[in-house]
Amino acid sequence: MLNIIEIYRIDEWWHYLGFIMIGFLLNSSFNLDLLKYLLLGSFLLAYAYSLNDYYDKKTKKYFILPLVLSLLFLTFLNFIQIILSLLFLIIFTLYSAKPIRFKSLPFVCTILNGIGFILLFFIGYFKTTLISNNIFFFLPLFTLEIVAQLIHEIIHMKTDLKEKIKTTAILLKETKIKKICIIFLISTSIYAIILFMFDIMRILTTILLIFLSMYFSLRIHHIINEKLRRDFKLYFIAWGLVVLIENCLNFII
Repeated sequence: MLNIIEIYRIDEWWHYLGFIMIGFLLNSSFNLDLLKYLLLGSFLLAYAYSLNDYYDKKTKKYFILPLVLSLLFLTFLNFIQIILSLLFLIIFTLYSAKPIRFKSLPFVCTILNGIGFILLFFIGYFKTTLISNNIFFFLPLFTLEIVAQLIHEIIHMKTDLKEKIKTTAILLKETKIKKICIIFLISTSIYAIILFMFDIMRILTTILLIFLSMYFSLRIHHIINEKLRRDFKLYFIAWGLVVLIENCLNFII
């Protein structure tokens, strides 16, 4: 029996569904439409990760099913969401597929990850075509995703070198990557303050985000290892949950 969790690496991407939830709740009250977008996000992410495995690990073409399901789902979306979903598919196809394989282009690989995953936020946000200043909530999510990607690249440097994949981390080396991560984390704190000033981010999520950004700046300056990568992921998932709870309460109170 096929292990769906392993084939589609669900344990590695489920938290990105939080981007959809945050975007949705920033521009709409909670309703069952959210489930529809979470399902779409699952298909898109399953495609991206299984396609990557197809080219990296020579697995079977498991990516075809989530690709077909994603395309079928486009009929349930508005025009903006269709464009965003297609952009997601294009970005992660170009990222993994040969001969283009942007995964092996320094800077491009890192930026594409940041842009690609943040599209999930916009898919949730543009459930309605109304736009307000809370759309800028994507900024700290983007900077955090860039940091997460750079940490990932540092952890996988040996494997990438062996497979002749030239990432940003391989080009710049660990010392410079640490400095870039710290700059992005400081930027995250600045964004948090600005969003709070414009009444986009709540006080608790603002304080937590600044604290976590500074905390991980210190840890990254010391060492980047697998434990730091796990903690970075878990701590910011916890922060994302606080964001969701505060937004839900905002509609109730």
